[in-house]
Amino acid sequence: MKANMDDRLTQAFSLFDAGRLEAAYVLYQQLLAEEAQLSKDQQWQLYMGLVYVLSAAKDYDGALQYAAKLLDMAQDDEDRHVALHQTAMVYRMRGQYLLALELLAQEREIISRTGNQPMKLAVNLYEVSLSALLEGDLPQAAATWPEAVIYAKAAGDAMTLGCVYRVKGQVLAAQDDMPQAVSAWQKARTYFEQAGDERACHEVQALLNNAASYL
Repeated sequence: MKANMDDRLTQAFSLFDAGRLEAAYVLYQQLLAEEAQLSKDQQWQLYMGLVYVLSAAKDYDGALQYAAKLLDMAQDDEDRHVALHQTAMVYRMRGQYLLALELLAQEREIISRTGNQPMKLAVNLYEVSLSALLEGDLPQAAATWPEAVIYAKAAGDAMTLGCVYRVKGQVLAAQDDMPQAVSAWQKARTYFEQAGDERACHEVQALLNNAASYL
């Protein structure tokens, strides 16, 4: 039974990752109907998946409902940092940037007291830079991405490096430095290619195509 549930959870996330949101949502809903049979770890994976799928579908109220479940389930600092990050991501996507930044500051406190792992810092600072940029706080966004790049390089994760260089390009573009923005986006595209994320590659290519008219 556990292996079957694990396989279905893996399949649901794979569908989401492939951009098949409706199919992923259907499978997650089936799993939700069997929630009582899931272990705590499987429930955690289920709620995480629903946060991603519902956010991508712009159902932010639904996503926040499951982000709240993650916060309620959190039993230690590791769980809480993840739950805070997911909640902040939803608020950022919803356009509530200041609230996202507040939650990211709480997450940063947890990361600081649990060893300052480069990967966690890179992902946190990426979200801080992006949320600040979207809020219109260009100084904070510009002050944050260089630190995010340092930690992303230390972590050595291609997907994280892609995200960090993408936001670096966005900040530089907002500062009207299009040549450097293009350079950052080209690096982001390379890292997304390494990570095998076609959707992110297309998104960055769109930024590069749009930037071409400014050069």
